[in-house]
Amino acid sequence: MIFSAAKPDTRDPIGPDDPINAALRRLGVEAAGHADAFAALGLGRFRSLEHLGLDEDEGD
Repeated sequence: MIFSAAKPDTRDPIGPDDPINAALRRLGVEAAGHADAFAALGLGRFRSLEHLGLDEDEGD
């Protein structure tokens, strides 16, 4: 399935309306009591490469 809304509208797309959260909502994830669907799944620690201990240019 192609998710046409996968392009963020802002440079820093973290939030309840970013493409990942929109896709998670389509899959039935509810954010009740959480900041967004991403957090509801416990994925907040993966929000950035820095949280994973990586730099953007690693892996080239």
